[in-house]
Amino acid sequence: MCRLTFQDVTFQTQAGPHAATLCKGYLYGPDDWDALAVTFARSQFPTDWPVSSYVRWSGHPDTTSYNDAADTYGTNDTSWFNTPSLAALLGEHLVAPFFLLQILCVCLWSLDEYWYYALFTLFTLMLFETTVAVNRRRSLRRLREHASLPLEDVYCYRFGEWNAV
Repeated sequence: MCRLTFQDVTFQTQAGPHAATLCKGYLYGPDDWDALAVTFARSQFPTDWPVSSYVRWSGHPDTTSYNDAADTYGTNDTSWFNTPSLAALLGEHLVAPFFLLQILCVCLWSLDEYWYYALFTLFTLMLFETTVAVNRRRSLRRLREHASLPLEDVYCYRFGEWNAV
């Protein structure tokens, strides 16, 4: 199975235990697709089953079932989480539509007799956006630190017994 991630959305080839449910509206390719053709679909999680099926769920009966599910849905891993640089975050904030509208207003004020007001507004806008980007980076870094803490054992019901994972 081949898997790719684009903009935090995982796509995978049409194979695996739930291949029939993978292509609900997310099929990329011809409508009459061949199972051997390489098509990618957004990973669909079984969220539309009846509640009784979730209540009766008794875990994976064997390693094959677990490995198939891990191949289809991936593992619960936070190693992909990275902290963007301050310049990247600031660049995101500086191209936001509302910020660009405010810059346009600053330009119009500077063409009129309000150049001192325009300079002060530009200074406060830049200071505000820098402060927001710094705080956002600090929060992301803190989240990354919490994600990389040594984990405690979690007990899950697999293969007919409770196992520490």
